[in-house]
Amino acid sequence: MMKYGRLTVLEMYSKKEPSKKAIMYAWVKCDCGNEKEVRMNSLKTGNTKSCGCLNRETLVKRNTKHGLRFHPAYDTYNGMMARCYNPKKSAYNHYGGRGIEVEDEWHDINNFLSWCEDNGFKPELQLDRIDNNKNYGPDNCRFVTPAINLRNTRRNVIVNGIALREYLDKIGLKHDISFPTLRYRYYTIKKEGLEPSEYNLVHHERWLKKTTS
Repeated sequence: MMKYGRLTVLEMYSKKEPSKKAIMYAWVKCDCGNEKEVRMNSLKTGNTKSCGCLNRETLVKRNTKHGLRFHPAYDTYNGMMARCYNPKKSAYNHYGGRGIEVEDEWHDINNFLSWCEDNGFKPELQLDRIDNNKNYGPDNCRFVTPAINLRNTRRNVIVNGIALREYLDKIGLKHDISFPTLRYRYYTIKKEGLEPSEYNLVHHERWLKKTTS
């Protein structure tokens, strides 16, 4: 088998790009155990030498040297990277194992820590992906309480960027309507092809009590 840096080529194949030009790709396995698809040209030129772990190790060494390991969000960063790129971690199958990655911008811990400081980081909060089918990145992450984070699993329905439970709880608190009632209304409306907006969940004529003259 051919090997380029830390990557061993398991299979080679061609794919048509949007331009309809055929490009050679390879399915590779990194020495760390991670597998991914890369362009053969990137392997041959040396632009890609690992699944990304080599760059991360270099960054960790550099960041540790400069004292960033003492930042309160340092463990949050390491946990995120491990979930996505370390097959030895128990959580890997639910993250990196199903294609969840960290956006390139956050591979530099300095960018991540700056985002944390600007977006409400507190040690008691947890980093949460708004859409659990998308990557970790500044446009898809927020800090939430553990209770909200638990609700926002990939089994949950996402409405307007948040978990269904959180969405209905907010509406229920605003209009004094119980969660079971709103949940019933939500699925009733969805079956009929209507938008489960706040107006339809609260003010639709079907929920208003009819008065007799």
